[in-house]
Amino acid sequence: MIAVDAVTGKKLWESNFQGLVQDIVPVALKGIVANPIDNGNALRGINQESGQTVWEFQLQKYGGPIWGLVRDSEYFYLGTGIDPIQIYAISPKTGQVVWQKSDGFPIRSRIGILAHLEGVQVLFSDMIFVLDSQTGQLQQQYKANLSTVLERFSSLDNMVYIVPPESIAAVDLNSGETLWTFSPACIKQRSENEGEGADLRIGRFFVFPPTPIHNRVFTTGGCHAIFALNKSTGVKEWEYDNDNVDSISQVASMGDVGYVVFSDWSIRAIDLRIGNELGRMETQSAKAVNWDVNSQGLGTWKNMLYATLQGQSLYAFE
Repeated sequence: MIAVDAVTGKKLWESNFQGLVQDIVPVALKGIVANPIDNGNALRGINQESGQTVWEFQLQKYGGPIWGLVRDSEYFYLGTGIDPIQIYAISPKTGQVVWQKSDGFPIRSRIGILAHLEGVQVLFSDMIFVLDSQTGQLQQQYKANLSTVLERFSSLDNMVYIVPPESIAAVDLNSGETLWTFSPACIKQRSENEGEGADLRIGRFFVFPPTPIHNRVFTTGGCHAIFALNKSTGVKEWEYDNDNVDSISQVASMGDVGYVVFSDWSIRAIDLRIGNELGRMETQSAKAVNWDVNSQGLGTWKNMLYATLQGQSLYAFE
């Protein structure tokens, strides 16, 4: 893992490890960056300023590997294991276990973990568990329909947005109720072309989870289009046609402008209010043939846009 100066791009420090866990993003809290290492069998706490290792939490004796990492204002929270699933609260200062819970969870159906003001929410395909963030005690549980692939979801304001087999869906985390679903015309057309024997694997039409921004939810990675949906109702407000080119990142935003990476390695700026393209930048990266979901992404900070492409290049735009 490498830290660079956000303004100059100068490398500040480097932390070396073996066993990358691609699907989990490092999380920072109270001056410590928590990063899964050793194929998810350990969690390393790194000093955010110096890059020095402060602690390592080994999971071999606890039944790893890590499949979820989040934080609130006090602790890091880990989801580990399969049978049984275990949830840990970890002190950012010491790397010690504050509490651990493993009883009462369903088997082989976990989806992910979230940290909210209401507590730590553990998502399963048919249940939502809410744990007290200070003690790990079960506070509430709800029935839900969260048929999505592992970690392919996003969350905002006690809502979770998921990608079932042929749609986008919004689920209320306070009740487990599905509030709306959205299925674009391209899904119906493709299903008809594929016939009755089509592979109905989960999330086959949308590679990325929806991106909630302000009052809308944006979909990328499917149908050669970007859809803007009303966050409350799921009604389509606008559609951006990708010119038959795949969008290969989620939406990153600054104000009312959204940015998306495409498989021609262009980065396009889109007006999030009405869906008009405001401009695009062609990068020097090789054209994508078989691109990897985890090899590119976008981020924003103040007035800066950052892009990683093919896992090899980091760009900064002002």
